Amino acid sequence: MSWSRLFIFPLLTLLNLSAYAQAPNNDIENAIALPVDRSYTSRTHNCTVQWNCVDESLTGKCIEYHNDQWFSFTPEQDIAKLYLNVYDQRCRDIKGVQVVVFTGSPCQTGTYQILNCTSLATQDDIFIPLTGLKANTKYWINIDGYLEDFCQFTLRLSATARGLAAEPENTVTLNSQQKGKKAQLDWQVDEEMLKRYQEIRLRQRKPGEARFTEIERYPLRFAHRQSQRRFTFSDTLNQQADYQLIGVDTAGLQYQIGYIQLKPVDIAPADDPDLIELPLDYKHNTELEIQVWNHLSGKLIKRRTLRFNKRNPTTYLNTLPYQQEGIRVIRVEVLNIKAKTKEQYIYQILE
Repeated sequence: MSWSRLFIFPLLTLLNLSAYAQAPNNDIENAIALPVDRSYTSRTHNCTVQWNCVDESLTGKCIEYHNDQWFSFTPEQDIAKLYLNVYDQRCRDIKGVQVVVFTGSPCQTGTYQILNCTSLATQDDIFIPLTGLKANTKYWINIDGYLEDFCQFTLRLSATARGLAAEPENTVTLNSQQKGKKAQLDWQVDEEMLKRYQEIRLRQRKPGEARFTEIERYPLRFAHRQSQRRFTFSDTLNQQADYQLIGVDTAGLQYQIGYIQLKPVDIAPADDPDLIELPLDYKHNTELEIQVWNHLSGKLIKRRTLRFNKRNPTTYLNTLPYQQEGIRVIRVEVLNIKAKTKEQYIYQILE
């Protein structure tokens, strides 16, 4: 056996252990200084909490500490605004990370002044604006996995924002109309929105998805000349879905301006105008053939067989596929296969 073969397994083991080793900045005294415009990638795996250095009463329900780590930055001069960008999250769950930014003396929680506390509950790229930063003042950044999530992430302090503003604005009301799995969203923009935003983007996230996916864009450059500034979007829901309305301002910054969660709505067949109840009445287990005809053209559209269930006699015919083909009148013929008898019914399904 060669020496290379002899040591390959211990080497792989060491590499795997180091990949999930505790972050070097697990404690505040080892906080990593973040220079402006330089990215730093870390992970919350195996991190612990310095309980004497945090105070949950200062952040309320925004954060529950579990596996945090520490960063800091100290401006050399007064800065009106910097953005803390959090991006490229890769998490065990879908919750993402939590971020707290504050000033004060390490572990003297009575001196802490909170600048920002953000619970993402998503793995989307986000930015946190930090304003009125003072020269020679140390600012602390505490990162924690949201509700015990384990995440890899990248931080970058920059004069340029990346992703979506962490703080939602939700200034737009998203209305919805639903019938079964069919859903229609609508919203309206006002004059102030037209001045601020150049575009609106609609994004969707389904259960189990870590990030929102963009599904539609609505440029606003023509809306100034429109008397009607209402927008609509139609969708088919097979499961719950979150919808997020994003406003993109003239500087290219993105803000959540609307949000709604929809679920498929169960409706009774009798309340669905696309369903026709066939008036069937036969002996139990009678074998039937149902034929659907385009009554005006005389063309057979569909046929199927079934056995009549006397205990559950209600039988519905969905006419929506025929309406979508532009068929105005259908003729339904019901054949009793054994008795060789036939009944027929005519329905107008389109005006």
